[in-house]
Amino acid sequence: MNEIRKRLTFQKNFYRKQLVEFSTEPVTVKVFGDYADFSAYELNCCGMENITTAFFNGSKNEVVVFKNEEFIRSLSHEMSHALLSGLPMEEHLWLSEGLADLLASYKPSDEGSFKAERMYFAQDLKLNEKSTKRLTRFLRIEEEDWNALSTYDAYGVAWALVNYLYREEPMLLRKVIQTLNLGKDIEPLFQKRYKKGLKDFFQLVRSYSEK
Repeated sequence: MNEIRKRLTFQKNFYRKQLVEFSTEPVTVKVFGDYADFSAYELNCCGMENITTAFFNGSKNEVVVFKNEEFIRSLSHEMSHALLSGLPMEEHLWLSEGLADLLASYKPSDEGSFKAERMYFAQDLKLNEKSTKRLTRFLRIEEEDWNALSTYDAYGVAWALVNYLYREEPMLLRKVIQTLNLGKDIEPLFQKRYKKGLKDFFQLVRSYSEK
């Protein structure tokens, strides 16, 4: 429980700096030790099509998790969605899912600091095979199209984009978060920051993911 509290505090501190305000509604956490019970609950409450081991049920403001070896990371991921619940930026899947994966990757150390565990590898993401046009469309992806993608092409690419911003361009990440939360277009931010806009940004992400 101590690690879970530390991870939640880490996320709250991050969103407090980016947004000032985020959801403070009480969240119920349901943990299932048997996947059959978890799956039955998921089917009855939400009827999700994709196989999963954790989800955030916004209608009940609850996080539901199957307790496997990825339990704490999965719980952390879904708590990010709970904190963003009701905010416009949560509708932008690349950002909301990318942030959830990014923040869930940070684990408290014995020294009190947080260290990131790598979530995905370049050979799996294959960013060099994804064109600027394709990645630009990804920034506007809808839920139906998202669900049709593989884990690497959805969550992996989202993590890669957000991870680069978090580590290399924190001020730009803040502007992206705040701009999307206002319902505005973020492309002008990249045009202002880079000579060739999103094209340069995607190339930087590709290069960074190879490290």
